[in-house]
Amino acid sequence: MENALTYEEFIQAVRDDLIVKKGYPPENVRFYAKGSTPQNPRDADSARRWNRENHGAETAELEEDMLIIGAEDAPMTSQVGFALLRAYEKYQRDGWDATQKTLDQMDGNVRNLQGSIMSYESCVDRLIIRPLNFRKHQAELRDAIYRRIGDIALVLYLELGSQDHNYMTMKVLHDHVAIWGGTYSDERLLSEAMENTEKKYPAVVGNLKTLEELRFMEDVRTLDQCTFQDMIMMSNTNSVNGAIAIFYPDVQAKLLELYGGPFYVVFANTSDVFVSDGRRPVPTLARDLVSSGATNGIGESLSNKTYKFDGKRFFYV
Repeated sequence: MENALTYEEFIQAVRDDLIVKKGYPPENVRFYAKGSTPQNPRDADSARRWNRENHGAETAELEEDMLIIGAEDAPMTSQVGFALLRAYEKYQRDGWDATQKTLDQMDGNVRNLQGSIMSYESCVDRLIIRPLNFRKHQAELRDAIYRRIGDIALVLYLELGSQDHNYMTMKVLHDHVAIWGGTYSDERLLSEAMENTEKKYPAVVGNLKTLEELRFMEDVRTLDQCTFQDMIMMSNTNSVNGAIAIFYPDVQAKLLELYGGPFYVVFANTSDVFVSDGRRPVPTLARDLVSSGATNGIGESLSNKTYKFDGKRFFYV
């Protein structure tokens, strides 16, 4: 197949590959146009997650054309989002063979995962934590596993993989854990997931002293290279959810040592956080940067509060 298909023909070719060649039921390959809002609750959650991760927008109204692949009601089925316009642009550059490779890899991942997510043993090493604003996501967190800190929810997710900007992740629900059998407390799962997240996505930092110096990731360093007078802008190596780094136990211990006591935290978004000496006046620069939109993060809004960590807990100031 040459790369002369129109966009509409390309969409049909992708659907034919998934339905006719790979055997997905037609109802499990659902097309949503840009600007549409899925009415199915699971699809709406997938659309909201896609927008959040790829566009920094907290809405179920899709920011781009996409296919949602997966059963609508099976509790342990991961839904896969497939970005059609991005895939079409790749097809125009590289031809159908490249598209076919992507579809084959995605299909292989989906089929392998259908059997691998049914037990605790197959999931434990892929559990991660992602930060969400609690009030924005309260409805979708009803059966989720999370720890709440002020207006932030640290939510348990299962990492399923990724392929060419197409995500495969799922929020872990209590229904999922029930299928595993055994007794797995929320505290245990969240602790294991936090440990995984810190290992997979270590914290990275850059210095920040003035607005003009806001050049995050141009001066990426480790915490050991920072000095106590610095305001630190922190993320992790998976910057989309990099704000989780401030909740890593090892990071908290290093910051307490660095500042010789408590520290302030201001969340730019789900990607980045500002950290400064808690023995000084409440920081205004970080909050001003967030309010002005100057941080230009790729994540969604996480909190409009200024927090302080005293070694035991986070609290508003």
